[in-house]
Parts: sequence; structure tokens; C-alpha cells
Amino acid sequence: MQALFKKEGEYFIPSEAAASPWGPITLHGGASTALMVSAMEDRFSADEMQMTRLTVDLFRSVPKAPLRVECETVRDGKRVKMFDVSLYHEDVEVCRASGLVLQKSTVDVPDYAINDVALPEHIAQALDRQAVIGIGSDHRMHEGTPTPGLHRSIPLKPVFLNIGIGHGCSWLKLPVLVIEGRANTPLLSVAALADFANGFSQVHLSEEVGFINADLTVNLFRMPASEWLCIDSRAFPQSTGLSMVESVLYDESGMIGRVTQSNLTMPRFKA
Repeated sequence: MQALFKKEGEYFIPSEAAASPWGPITLHGGASTALMVSAMEDRFSADEMQMTRLTVDLFRSVPKAPLRVECETVRDGKRVKMFDVSLYHEDVEVCRASGLVLQKSTVDVPDYAINDVALPEHIAQALDRQAVIGIGSDHRMHEGTPTPGLHRSIPLKPVFLNIGIGHGCSWLKLPVLVIEGRANTPLLSVAALADFANGFSQVHLSEEVGFINADLTVNLFRMPASEWLCIDSRAFPQSTGLSMVESVLYDESGMIGRVTQSNLTMPRFKA
């Protein structure tokens, strides 16, 4: 399968694999997020430091068209680094991300301060299930729209994923490279997959309208140590047409962080 992006000069060219359920020429939020994170990742050592907070603002739909990335180092300290990244289409800023990176060190944590971050048993058991490919591939999932893209190729091991009821939980892993010729890292995988939280927790309003996230914030207290990640996601929809999504992230050893998203209503794509 194609990588999400191919670099040509100063531009990144999206493939069909980067598309979203909101339309065949609209990129998946995870694809845009991972592309921006790749620019930040080039500026710090993952052996010494870790991205602990990523915030993405999705100003407008990101088109399936040549994109340009600009990364600014806002703070370049030994213990704290901060990066701002903007994604442009034809000199129009379509989304922006900021990343907080902190220095790692070895400390002894007292027993009274250790929280339970173990993998819940019902979530762990789902790892033994046969993977299905793509949202809509499992009979327990709402079929959704037939547009191609990352949501149609993602391997899933559902824990509870009856999409449309506002609560979903599933294991998933990134099936493609983010950038052609560049190996995925744990951070790139998290960046690409975290946006699925909104999809897992979709609330079915009607055939015409759904909730789309206008932002994404990921807080990580450790990096994942396995390819498979689990997102346990819940929506909080309101009659104003706004909603919030809150999710817990797990790897095969336990909790690694949280995801939050701010949502608004959006017309669904109709083929």
C-alpha cells in the first residue's frame, strides 16, 4: 500500500491512503497530524527527550493536494523544547500544531504516588482476536461512507466498537508509512492514530450530519512500546451542536496517555 505522503522538493504529495470519511479529496486528520509531527521529530533526540503534549488545530479541510510544512523552534532549551508547525496549501495555512518536548531522567517514584495504569483485562483479551481491516469491516460497526482512505485500511481488533452510540474501544495499528522512504516511529504512529478517537466515539445524529473534530490534544506520559495501540473513547454531545471527546490511550503494557478533541457538526459526504 502507498505511504500517506511522498516528498517532492519542498512539497508533500498525499496519496489516496491519506483520505478521510469526510470526502475523497479531504485528508484524514491523522495523516495531517503525523506529517506535522514528523517535522518536529527531526529536531530532538528521542533517546534523551519525549514529546509529552501535542496540540493540533484543524482550521479547515486539508485537501488532497501538494502541501508545504513550516516548523519553528519556539523554545530550544536543554530540558524543555517547544515547536510550532504550520501546514500550507497554496500559501494558505490549513492547520497548525504545537509540541511540548521534555527531558527524560531516571527517578525513584514512591509507592504512594504510583497510579494504576495496568491494561484492563477486557481490553487485553481483545488482543487475541483476529484483526479486521477498515471501519465498517466488522458486523458490529456502523458501515459509514464508502470513501477510500486511512479509515478503510486500518487493522482493528475491536473491544467494543458499535460506531454511532458515542462510545467505542478498539486496538489499531498504522498499516502504512507516513512518509515514503522514512520508517515510522512510535511517536508518528501515535500522531496518526490518535485522531481515530472521534471516529470510534461518533454519535449518530442523522444520515446528513455528524461530528467532526476541530482540534486534537494528546498527552503522553510514556511512549508506546508496541505496534498495537488501543483507544477507549467517549463523546459528550450537546444540543448546541458541539461535543467533546475524551479518550484513554493504551499499548500492550498499559495506559500511555489521553486524547481530547473539540467537535462541531458537519454535513456528511455523500458519494
